[in-house]
Amino acid sequence: MPVASASVKCVAEPFPDRFKPPADDPMTMTIPNAPVTHGAATCRGDREVWRDEAGRIRVCTLASAATVEGVAIAADAYTHFHANGVPYQTTIASDRSFKSGSDVEIPCKGGELVVLSDKGALDFCTLGKPMVLDGTSCAPGQSVALRPNGRLHGCTLAEAISGMGIEIHAGVRVSFHPSGALASAFRPEQTIVHGYRVQYEVEIHENGELAHITLLEPRTIAAIELPERAEVWMRPDKSVWHIEYVADDGFMPHGEMWTDTRKVTFDCEQRIVADVTDHWMAERRR
Repeated sequence: MPVASASVKCVAEPFPDRFKPPADDPMTMTIPNAPVTHGAATCRGDREVWRDEAGRIRVCTLASAATVEGVAIAADAYTHFHANGVPYQTTIASDRSFKSGSDVEIPCKGGELVVLSDKGALDFCTLGKPMVLDGTSCAPGQSVALRPNGRLHGCTLAEAISGMGIEIHAGVRVSFHPSGALASAFRPEQTIVHGYRVQYEVEIHENGELAHITLLEPRTIAAIELPERAEVWMRPDKSVWHIEYVADDGFMPHGEMWTDTRKVTFDCEQRIVADVTDHWMAERRR
């Protein structure tokens, strides 16, 4: 079991937004009988058109290629718009560069998704060529995510880096905290990190301690015997905050699969403060 560090203050809720549902954005959907004009763009009349409470079009599929607020959008692109009309999420028609929140030119690949702020600053795209951002070499042809201030949020490595006590090789998807410290790495191969055999995404806190892992072997943690594939969330002081694992599973008489997932949350003294089991059953036979 992880031993809490006396030198690091325990944070009761280390992931306050992890399990909260997204905030509602009230919109109304219609399928018009004819194309609808939206500024410089024309929305298809046979597809969904979403409007906000003020009646502004926020989502539609473009009937033809168009340039909106300086962004050349591909034909038939399913596009989200900010309230001020700036494209939010869309597919760009061709290769081009966008400025980040820190005014750095980022080359983006055409025909791929881009995400922009309401001021037109780049949040996400597929890199058109190799680029070093905040000291990290990011691979072309892979997605890059930026924070509003222009700092690197995540990319696929073009060159290996060191982190989590291991070498993280080229081709691995990584993300960073706002401070620039490594936040996660997605490794397809098995490895040992901080004494745990893990695979796929591993998350760490800014102080370098484990934040979230998926176990690849049975392990007893917080006095609970966990099976392979159990998920464990930890606090920066190494104490366990939350675990989830499939406690039981099977098939109904007619072949529908079912699972019981146990979810346990602990306080800073490692006492259980919540213990629930969610039952799920497939709607169709396997």
